[in-house]
Amino acid sequence: MEKKEFFVKSRDGVDIGVLWFGTSVPNAPLLIDIHGGGFVGGHHYDDKNLCERFSKELNINVASIEYRYAPSVTYPKASEDCYDALVGLYTNKELDFDRKKMFLMGHSAGGNLAAGLAYLCGKDYPVMGLVLNYPFLDIAINPRKRKHIKYSIPAFIIKHFNDKYFPNIEQRSDFLASPVYISKKEAKFIPPTFISTCQYDSLRSDGIEFFNKLKELGNEVKHIDYEGAFHGFIETVSNNSIDKSRWLSKKQKQGQRKLYERAFTDICKFITKEVNR
Repeated sequence: MEKKEFFVKSRDGVDIGVLWFGTSVPNAPLLIDIHGGGFVGGHHYDDKNLCERFSKELNINVASIEYRYAPSVTYPKASEDCYDALVGLYTNKELDFDRKKMFLMGHSAGGNLAAGLAYLCGKDYPVMGLVLNYPFLDIAINPRKRKHIKYSIPAFIIKHFNDKYFPNIEQRSDFLASPVYISKKEAKFIPPTFISTCQYDSLRSDGIEFFNKLKELGNEVKHIDYEGAFHGFIETVSNNSIDKSRWLSKKQKQGQRKLYERAFTDICKFITKEVNR
């Protein structure tokens, strides 16, 4: 496996970091990963183990994108960074991958960016599939109106995310800000989609609503709700940060590891199905 980091220039001249995990299989598909962090944090290195595992087990190329977040930038700069990075990857002739078999995967806030990116790619850089893990897709709703769920992200934290990255309230119902408000026009650019949601997650309703909207609009979409899962379980298990958790018991940590293995397998099946379509 080839592992390296390089940089792509954004439209305003800023270097966007990309971690590349290249397979030895010629002209293999590319999975583009977008990390979470509530638009105010996180890092593409957080997904390093996860990306490396997908590359090894599926024999595909994987690229993990860094993007700018609040307070250094506000909406829609993160979406623009992700788009510029994708275009940079697509046009880089030194990278060997199948341009007709690109996939997007985003976690939490990264799921928000991945959904919007699938639309932004449009006809010029169409993607083959979209994976959204416990996505944060409704910025317009008042966080205090979300159902309070034990072990989940509290309303005041969600409000902090919203206020920092989306200071203009009038923009919060835009599709790129809140993909749950997707229209038929936008939906035609959304490829087959896999959505995972967690039982213990105040963002759970976002993924379910987006699933229902896509299904209603005639899109191909699959949804799995992982009973017993906590928000972020895929990343926290893959990067071993779950071991440092003080609020989860040993039994709960073991449960999250099992759910992670199940989710990883489900995502692999989805990508494999679409590649072989």
